[in-house]
Amino acid sequence: MKIPVGRPPTGNKPRLSVRMEPEALRRANEGAKAEGVTVGRWLEAAIRENLEREKTKENDA
Repeated sequence: MKIPVGRPPTGNKPRLSVRMEPEALRRANEGAKAEGVTVGRWLEAAIRENLEREKTKENDA
């Protein structure tokens, strides 16, 4: 029998603390507010968009 290690799964997404320049945080807050989402969701979407853009660049090269 395998003994579980660590915390049990909760179904929640992992948390991440990020340090950034105040101006970047201000702009992230503005972008999130304009889209009606949390800053976390807005940053997640921005990261996904950037990854997709990088993938497209690699495929075009």
